[in-house]
Amino acid sequence: MEPFNKEGLPCLKSLEDWQVIIDVCPRPAVVISQKEEILLANEAFGSLLGTDKNSFRGLALSDLFEENFPQTRPLPVKEVFCQGQRQRVSLLWRGSHWWIDLMPLKDREGKVRGLLVSFTNLEQLFELLCFKEGLPEFWWGKDCQSFSTAALKDKFEALSLFAKGIVHDLRNLITILDGNLALALRSKNEAQRERYIHKARQGIAKIKEFAENILAHTRISPSSEQTNLAQVVEELAELVLADAEIDCVLEIPTNLWQVRIDQVRLVQLLQNILLNAKEAVAGKGVIIIKAENFVARGASSLKDGPYVRLTITDNGPGIEPERLRRIFDPYFSTKRGGHGLGLAIVYHIIQAYQGHLEVFSTPGKGTSFVLYLPAVPTPSDEEEEKKTEDASASLCLVVKPKLKVLVVDDEQEILTLYQDLLNFLGCNVALAAHPEEAFKLFKEAFYRGEPFELAIIDMILPEKDGFELLEEFRKIDPHLKAVIASGLKDERITEKLRLQEVHGFLKKPFGLTELEEVIKGASLKRP
Repeated sequence: MEPFNKEGLPCLKSLEDWQVIIDVCPRPAVVISQKEEILLANEAFGSLLGTDKNSFRGLALSDLFEENFPQTRPLPVKEVFCQGQRQRVSLLWRGSHWWIDLMPLKDREGKVRGLLVSFTNLEQLFELLCFKEGLPEFWWGKDCQSFSTAALKDKFEALSLFAKGIVHDLRNLITILDGNLALALRSKNEAQRERYIHKARQGIAKIKEFAENILAHTRISPSSEQTNLAQVVEELAELVLADAEIDCVLEIPTNLWQVRIDQVRLVQLLQNILLNAKEAVAGKGVIIIKAENFVARGASSLKDGPYVRLTITDNGPGIEPERLRRIFDPYFSTKRGGHGLGLAIVYHIIQAYQGHLEVFSTPGKGTSFVLYLPAVPTPSDEEEEKKTEDASASLCLVVKPKLKVLVVDDEQEILTLYQDLLNFLGCNVALAAHPEEAFKLFKEAFYRGEPFELAIIDMILPEKDGFELLEEFRKIDPHLKAVIASGLKDERITEKLRLQEVHGFLKKPFGLTELEEVIKGASLKRP
C-alpha cells in the first residue's frame, strides 16, 4: 500500500508505520479510531500528560478532556469522519489555549480509516515566532491568565501586518533601485545617466536605513555606556524642531543624572518621540520636555533604583483610546505615509535597557510620553542620599516612639506645620500659642505623671521670650530637654543657649530634615 493516495492524502498503512511518523512530530499527537479510541500516541503527548505514551491505547480521547478540563466542548470527531475534511478547533485545556487539528487518514479508496489529532500550544507558538526570534515580548506576553482568543488574533494580525509591511516596503525600495539602474544603463545622455545613478544610490541608502530599522527593532544589545541626557535633549530638540513654529519648553535641572544607555540608542529613541510630537502639532504648537531625577522603591513596573523620568508633552489632537493601545505595534501608523516603526523601536529600546514607558493622551488636548531611563547618580547625590538615610536610621534608634513634645509658637501656621512634621516622625505633640497656655499645659502634664520629654520654644513670644519661658519650665522639671527656634542667631543668642544648657537650636525656615537632626541631637545629649 502506498503512503499517499491519489488525492495526495496520507494512507493508513499500518499502526507501526504511523507510530514512526507521529514520533518524529514535535507536537503532542495521537491517532484515533472511528470509536474515538486512542490507537497511538507519541512521546510529546505522553510528556504533556506525564505518563508513558503506550498507556493511552484503548482510552477514549474525550475522557482525557473531561478528566482534565470538564468545561471543554467536544471535538468534531464524527464530522471529520463523515465529511473527510480536516478541521481545527480552538479551546482552553490544561490552563493553556490550544489549536487542535483533526486530519483524516484515508486508504487508497478515500475511505477514512482514522484521525491524526495534533495539539498546538498557542502561547508557546507565539513565543517561538516572536520572542525567541528577537521580536518584543509585549507582542505575545507571558501571562496566560490574560491570554484570550481575541488577543491571540490581534497578536497574529500584528505579526502578519509586520511581515507584510516589510515585504511591501522592501519591494518599493527595490523597484526604485531597479528602475533607476535600468534607466541609467539605457540613457545615452551623460547628465541623465549620472542623475539616475544618483537616485539609485539614494535607493541603496534607503534600503540600508530600512535594514537598520528592522535590526534595531528586533535585536538590541544593551551597553553599559553612560550618556549626558540633558545635553542630548537640548541639542536634539533644537535640531528636530528648528524648521517648525513650535514653542519648545525645556525643564531640565542642572544636577540631572546621566542615563545608562548608549548615545546612539538614546538619540534614536528621543528623535522618534520628538518627530512624532512635531507631526502631532502639525508644525505649530507647544512641546514641553521635562526631566527629573527619580528613585524607584517598590514600584510595580520598575525595579528599585535610580532613574531619570523624562516627560515629553505636546498639545496636538491626541490619540483615540482604540488607537492608543496599538501605537507600539510595528507598521501601525495613523499618519499617511508613515511606516509605523518609530514608536515600536522606542518601546523595544526602553525594554532592552530595562526602563519603562507610559503614554497618556486626551483627544483634543494632547499626548504625553513618560520615559523612565536607568540612571547613574553622581557621587555627591549618592553621598547625600546615604547621609539622609543614615540620619533617619540613627533617629529611629535615638527617638523612642510617641516622644512627648511641647511646641510653643505664636504663629498658628507654624504650629500646624510642627504638628504635621512631628506626627510624621511618630511624636506625641501638644501645641501652645501663648506662654501662659504653654506653662499651664507643662505644669499639668508634669504633676499628672506624664511629663513632656522635649520642649521646642520659639525665641520671640508675647510678653516674654523663649529663654524666660524655658527657665520657668526648668523650675518644675530641671531635667527637661529643650530646643530654641528662631530665624536669627548671633553671639548673644549663642551665649544664652550655652548658659541655659539648651540642647538644640532650630533655625527658621526649616523642614523635616532639619527638624529630625535637631531632635536627634537633643536626644543624644544628657539632661
